[in-house]
Amino acid sequence: MKNFLNNSLIIIFLFITTICIAKEKVLFAVNNNPVTTIDLNQRINYLSLLKNFDINKINKSEYINDLISIKLFDEFVKKKRLNIQEKEIKKYFDVIYQKNQKKIEDLIIDKKLTNEIILKNIRYDLQRKKTIELLLDDRINEIYITSNNQNIIDIYNIEINYLIIAKEYKNEINNFYDKLLKKEIDLIKNYLNNTGIEYEFFSKKIINLDRLNKEIKKIIIENKNSFFIDEKNYILVGIVKKNLKKDIDLKYSFFQIKVKKNINFEIITNEFINCNNIKQKLSDSRLEIKEFKSINIENLNINIFQNFAKENERLIIKNNKQKMLILVCKIDYNKEIAKDKTIENNLIKIADEIEKDFIQKYKNEFNLQLFN
Repeated sequence: MKNFLNNSLIIIFLFITTICIAKEKVLFAVNNNPVTTIDLNQRINYLSLLKNFDINKINKSEYINDLISIKLFDEFVKKKRLNIQEKEIKKYFDVIYQKNQKKIEDLIIDKKLTNEIILKNIRYDLQRKKTIELLLDDRINEIYITSNNQNIIDIYNIEINYLIIAKEYKNEINNFYDKLLKKEIDLIKNYLNNTGIEYEFFSKKIINLDRLNKEIKKIIIENKNSFFIDEKNYILVGIVKKNLKKDIDLKYSFFQIKVKKNINFEIITNEFINCNNIKQKLSDSRLEIKEFKSINIENLNINIFQNFAKENERLIIKNNKQKMLILVCKIDYNKEIAKDKTIENNLIKIADEIEKDFIQKYKNEFNLQLFN
């Protein structure tokens, strides 16, 4: 009897799948419940109410992954008997409807959405949100970062692109390291592919330096743009990309230092000039020194000031055969906004990790089956 029931369920499932294939393609199944391109298109149309994007110019694989995610979270919620209040779902629906009334009405007329489909998708999102929030409690200490590492995390969005290369290729990489790291990461990968050097490539957004390799952390704090790290069993080669954050009221106080006519510029580079002794240098007749106080980053050359991560840093600028030295002595920004942005980014990053771990953990338990 048990075998008969199992075989019957398989036949029923295949029959359902065949019917769906005749109309729409089956993408995957969770606990033997098929999910089709109809579900995907409904999900995409619903998400288009929340975000402004062109449905015809999207990467559907990203939305399939999202659909897999909400379906697995849905099974988890059913199993754990977690409850989402109907009034909460209705509250979100009212907000979405007020902002998108005309678009919703058009989608309903075109039979691409219904109010019931919108409500169902709101439930999916709330279920995932609530579950991730519960799992976040175990990692709450990772969200709040106490050390600011000389403003690096506060003022920059940081990303590292790096390659892990087998130790046997150390000499080849060492010989071409300087040349390689002047190129974009894709050109580096092309070079390695053409020379047959095996590697693994990784790209990470950096929010918390304390979780990094100690050497990479040091390189970022020292405001360097590349690294070559010789580990015991492999080599790490990478590029650090830093972009100044917006909307944190970032301001620089700095000195612009030039030499007067017929004076060798080397007197600037040879003499030790820093923020502690710059006032004394104002009386030096060989120098032209201008002071700039609290200049907003929007009014500065971002390509130049992108290079300053901390106070007392200096940079020589060459412009139309003229040289000058920029000495930054103070970096101001709204620390509360910067802190909130860092916490928000960290929260998003950890929530994303939790979601990926959740999918990895429960895809087998809830019998996720992918179809080509």
